[in-house]
Parts: sequence; structure tokens; C-alpha cells
Amino acid sequence: FENIFSGVIKCADCGYAMRAASANRRKRPDIIDCVQYTCNNYGRYGNIMCTAHSIEARDLFNAVLADINRFADMAVNDGMWSSPFLAGFSIAVSGIRQAGAAY
Repeated sequence: FENIFSGVIKCADCGYAMRAASANRRKRPDIIDCVQYTCNNYGRYGNIMCTAHSIEARDLFNAVLADINRFADMAVNDGMWSSPFLAGFSIAVSGIRQAGAAY
């Protein structure tokens, strides 16, 4: 499992990094379905420092990909591809879409 969100996602409550952990469930065919992200602060210090919350890796991946697709569609439909930033963004989006197909 390549942790593409390593160092990127933070806990909305305390701001600490979210860490990848085993979802502790029966074997699934795709490794992404066996991973969840939990608050590292809660994992280290318990409910004194933060609350128990998590998100499954597949759900996070799908949410991020949906946002990327939404912004890409907005850019295409608004005719904003003349911007050098957005031109590079289209290349990055196509790479992410190809990587997502592997999951």
C-alpha cells in the first residue's frame, strides 16, 4: 500500500497528522480497503488530547478524487485552461485518474 496521503492529512479537531492503521477486519482483496486513517494525537495520548475518529482509506481517496474531478470540470467548463497553473493541473489530474484505476 503506497500511502499517498502521508504527511498531508491532518485531524480537523487538534491539527495533528492522521496516521494509516490496519482497519482490523476480514481480508479484503484490495489493500486500500484494509487501511484507515486515525488521529495520531488520539492514538498516542488517548481521549485526553483528542477524540476517537477515523476515515477509511478508500473513502478518503474517493472524496479527494471527487473534489479534483469537480475542480477540473469547473476549469474546463469555464474555459480557464489558458492559465499555466491549470494547464499543469490537467496533467496532474490525468496522472491521478490513472493511479486511481489501479485501486
